[in-house]
Formats: sequence, C-alpha cells, structure tokens
Amino acid sequence: MNSNLEFGDKNIILKLKPKMTDFNELMKIYSSLINEIISTEYWSRNKNTLRIKWQDGNIARSIRKDIFSCSGIYLWGADKVPRYIGKTVKQNFNKRFNKYIWGEKSQCNLAKNYEKK
Repeated sequence: MNSNLEFGDKNIILKLKPKMTDFNELMKIYSSLINEIISTEYWSRNKNTLRIKWQDGNIARSIRKDIFSCSGIYLWGADKVPRYIGKTVKQNFNKRFNKYIWGEKSQCNLAKNYEKK
C-alpha cells in the first residue's frame, strides 16, 4: 500500500470506513495496513513513525499531546506481531493507556518487573 502514514494519522480510519460493508475488501485493506505498520521503524523524537516502544510512551505523549488527547484506533503488538486492536470513542488515549503503559502498576511495568532475565 505504501501510504506513508504517520503516528496519529486519521487516514487509517478513512481507508477502512468505506469498506465496512465488504468484509473481504476490509480484510485486504486491514492486512495491508497492519503489514505497513509492523514494517516501519520505531518512533523517536526525529521519526514520526507509527510504532512506539512502550518505554518511549511517556516522552511521545509529552511531545504529541494532540494525538494522545484524542480518541481513535490503537494497536498493541510485540515485535512484528499484532496482539490487540482497540478503539476509544468517549475516552482518550491518556486514560486508557495509564492502565497499560504509564502507571506504576501498568501491565507493561508489571511485565518488565516479572519477565525472565
């Protein structure tokens, strides 16, 4: 697809929405988007790519408040494997991600503390 998406890009929704009634077409576009996302480099202060390592979540949030204060679609993964896709409608990313990333007892911090070294 090579659409050159960036972090927070609302074009993802625009690509998926017209195909919601055609399951096969929706799956083709979804698959193409997932492949594009997992093939990108990780986000950094100098790269506005689609993937952010959870450890960089706080700095990304402070730099991109415009994105983290919105609702939308988000994807959790490990390396190049998508694990979970979610959508916030009335709740913004900050509130949702506190449970998973930034909180002291977040799932990411708990996993880091208990992973095998």
